[in-house]
Amino acid sequence: MHDTTGADCTVRSVVVGVVVTHSAASDVLERCLGALAGAGGLGCIVVVDNGGSASVPGEIDGVSIEVLRVPNRGYGA
Repeated sequence: MHDTTGADCTVRSVVVGVVVTHSAASDVLERCLGALAGAGGLGCIVVVDNGGSASVPGEIDGVSIEVLRVPNRGYGA
């Protein structure tokens, strides 16, 4: 499907995965990310880090993992 300019307007499915951890050790986070990546259908996982110390791998099972670091302003701020 194309619009009047000829741009491709094909609707593609989007898969969103959400991982929420609270004071979890890095091995727990890595297992959670591995399960999410292993389920299939994801091209990328984004981990939002608000000041944690867990290490995050750059890729698991061929799925890239990006880390978005944000200032830790506290919950409810």
